[in-house]
Amino acid sequence: MHADIIILGAGVVGLATAWHLKRQEPASRIVVLEQAVAACRGNSGRSAALFRNLFSSATSRDLAESSIFHYQQLAGAIAFKATGYLWHFSAEAWPQVQAAAEMLAREGEAVEILQAESSACGGLQPSPEGWPALGASLFGRSCGSLSAPALAAWYEKQFLALGGEVVYDCAVQELLPDRPSGRTADLPQQFSGVRDSKGQVWRAGQIIACTGCWLQDLLGPAGIASTVYSKKRQLFAISADQPEAIYGNSPEGSAYPVLILPYGGIYLKPVLARGLVVVGRADNLGRAFEQPYSLAAAQPEPEYFRVHIEPALQAYFPRWAAAHPDGFVVKQAWAGHYDYHWPDNNPVIEQQANLIWVGGSSGSGIMKADALGRVAAARVFGQEQAELADGRLFRVADLSLRQRAVAAEGLII
Repeated sequence: MHADIIILGAGVVGLATAWHLKRQEPASRIVVLEQAVAACRGNSGRSAALFRNLFSSATSRDLAESSIFHYQQLAGAIAFKATGYLWHFSAEAWPQVQAAAEMLAREGEAVEILQAESSACGGLQPSPEGWPALGASLFGRSCGSLSAPALAAWYEKQFLALGGEVVYDCAVQELLPDRPSGRTADLPQQFSGVRDSKGQVWRAGQIIACTGCWLQDLLGPAGIASTVYSKKRQLFAISADQPEAIYGNSPEGSAYPVLILPYGGIYLKPVLARGLVVVGRADNLGRAFEQPYSLAAAQPEPEYFRVHIEPALQAYFPRWAAAHPDGFVVKQAWAGHYDYHWPDNNPVIEQQANLIWVGGSSGSGIMKADALGRVAAARVFGQEQAELADGRLFRVADLSLRQRAVAAEGLII
């Protein structure tokens, strides 16, 4: 099989990249290869599917805000809900982020700083005994949630309508070195294609790897350091049939925002139509990077919720906890992984010979996917700048490793 461009991975980023490439080169044969039997079956589909523009890094804001702008145009098709983020900071942490928060509030009409005594901070107990006291909160109205499978399906539909191809149940095993002379002693200068688990060889002049947490496993054997590594993140859906016990009077009336607690990066995504709140927590120190990567090994840990999340929920939401004296009821739990790039937590789009890899989104892949697809397409075509969805221009080399120019992100959950 031969194509002009092969894209590895049918997650949201891979399919966004495929669509933007096909839009620019409609005559090219572009094929997406995906190991699962459908789109968005990897970590894209296991995320909380949240989006925000509350970033201190201008790079992050450009990528996220332009993608959110695009998603707003698709709102009905992707369950786009701009319910807001209410981000609580402890009294100790607030001075460290205050300058960034004030910059966002000053430059963005949809961002507001709330003092600890404000009733808009919801049903949170501001000073639970033995836990960090609330210092201030940042409220972003242009933040919220969407459906990752629906977004992936939208990109796939647009890509296929232009004549693109997606092949499922096709697990790529290795990159094939290109030795034009046929002499095995010759060192390869590029790649001729890939081989899948069934032995099928796929040839292409350009290969784009959008495999997220699998990037280093794929690129490492070919002699490439992706700088992308995987770390597990867990989500727990718990009963929440009394939203007023959590939110009090919501800042937006009937719209309940995503909450981030002033302790431990614990976040709550309301799914109140189903009587649920989805809760997660970032656990960096002590949580291993997982190489080689296996999605099948991504299993949630019930004890992690009971030990590292539930006590904080009980302390900060005493009314909610009182309604569950035997502990919160976990209705569903799942785990996925973030593909991290250190040290700046911004994505990487880099090239070695005729291979480009897109990854390292560090938990913000869905909210930046449209912009990443546009920048990746511009990289393929040798363009210095990519025009993002809202018209702003983005310097392609800024996300490279060799000419990288990004500011480290300070507002990290």
